[in-house]
Amino acid sequence: WLLIVVGAILDELIVYSVAQLGVVMPFTFIVSCVVAVWIICNELISILENLKDMEVPLPDFLVKLTKNIKSQIESKTDVEE
Repeated sequence: WLLIVVGAILDELIVYSVAQLGVVMPFTFIVSCVVAVWIICNELISILENLKDMEVPLPDFLVKLTKNIKSQIESKTDVEE
């Protein structure tokens, strides 16, 4: 919840800053929505990985989807020394 609250605060700061420049934003709470979706996706991946570790049979498309998303995330966050 804390990350979503921080996202909502950032949204309000962005809306306020842009309003001071005289521009009206057509949307609100975009950062907090993105953070919420990110958290939900992360938790779903974690649940699927835990089910796989418990040897619960999963459909092939879920196993492939989980591996694909996890490998993409890991490849983007690799830090070269």
